[in-house]
Amino acid sequence: MKIGILTWHKVLNHGAVLQAYALQSYLESLGYEVVLLNYDRVVPLNSHLLHRISCIPAKIKRILNGTDNVLKSFRKEKQLLFSIFREQYINEGGYYDKELSLDMVFIGSDQVFDILSGYNSYMFGENVLADKICAYAPCAAQTTYTIINNSKYANEITKNIKRFTYLSARDKNTKDLLQYLRPELNIPIVVDPVLLYGFYNELKDWKYDNFLLKKKYVVVYAYQTYLDSKEEIEPIIKYARNNNCIIVALGYYHPWCDISINASPAEFLYIMNNAVKVITDTFHGTVFSLICNTDFCAIIRPSNIGNSNKLGCLISQFKLEVIVAKSGNEIFQILNTPVNWTEVNNLIDIYRKDSHRYIKQCLCDNLTK
Repeated sequence: MKIGILTWHKVLNHGAVLQAYALQSYLESLGYEVVLLNYDRVVPLNSHLLHRISCIPAKIKRILNGTDNVLKSFRKEKQLLFSIFREQYINEGGYYDKELSLDMVFIGSDQVFDILSGYNSYMFGENVLADKICAYAPCAAQTTYTIINNSKYANEITKNIKRFTYLSARDKNTKDLLQYLRPELNIPIVVDPVLLYGFYNELKDWKYDNFLLKKKYVVVYAYQTYLDSKEEIEPIIKYARNNNCIIVALGYYHPWCDISINASPAEFLYIMNNAVKVITDTFHGTVFSLICNTDFCAIIRPSNIGNSNKLGCLISQFKLEVIVAKSGNEIFQILNTPVNWTEVNNLIDIYRKDSHRYIKQCLCDNLTK
């Protein structure tokens, strides 16, 4: 049986690439042939326009102080690292509308249903060459049913979503959106592929050899221009200095950190796993902290920036409200608050079993073993 996966596996984002690898590896562990389907993505110029405008002063500052060229070099190196990883670990197939002999296709995980970042009809099943299409842990981010219903794509999305045999969601907002579109289905919330797969072998086998990391360190994992305000920086520096740790900006360039490491996805996992603490405002920064059992501080950004639905739901699922900083003033206190990993790991096991049952349901029509 041959299964296609359609997700954002080509972006320069550790979480997106590793969740694609995780779902691929999980399905392969069940004995299936798996390929990641190729695509061309449309991202409109006005995507997250307000945030882009807000970044202009920082861009001007980087040009004036000479760090803009450093950032460009950093991104170029990152592209190479990701390209090497995908070539080694991702089974890329043909385009979604050209790959033949697929028994079924999983669409998801990640923000495949987020039309605020650009509408791509194939993520809703259009022209996908498989009779059976199922969604695994898709996310709509800040896109709601109301936004879809008021968009020019409403009828097209409603029509295409009916192609799905089974639907699931990664968070409550996406579940609610899909329930409006397919009220006859029972739509479960399932875990991100990273939590489903667990990365047990990779946590032992993937290494990062760098003499700097023989020291104790805390990780800052945040996109460019995030986690750069004075009220957020100061408590992180205070915690690191009090605990004799260096501050590592992972995957993105943050000049206030002691070092910015341009890690491959494999190296990213190792660095997260061996950190003393992680400070992140991202969904996958939180997810990898969970599977690594690395104590962390999470920051949920306002809804206009785009992580409150997905990250807020994840925090609630795992009863981790105590480690969420609502302001920079709370970061230092939270960094000194240990996570109850026994409780978290018990919840991971429960959600993982539920998610496994959903995948078995999706596969059952073709299952011969």
